[in-house]
Amino acid sequence: MVKPGKNRVFVNDPGGFTFDFVVTPATRITAGGQRLKIADLASKANQQVTVRYIPERKGDIASSIQLRQ
Repeated sequence: MVKPGKNRVFVNDPGGFTFDFVVTPATRITAGGQRLKIADLASKANQQVTVRYIPERKGDIASSIQLRQ
């Protein structure tokens, strides 16, 4: 699930646990080598992703989100 207005991305792991990540202007979002914006992720629901993040007290900051093809 994606909430572009709140700069949040929610990802479910294979066990069904949900992780939420804060997306910043520095977050690199890609799919098939193309750069995407957070709003583009809304149409890509239910696809597998790899998220690299920095743990923070205020929430995990996504440094990169890569959609798998």
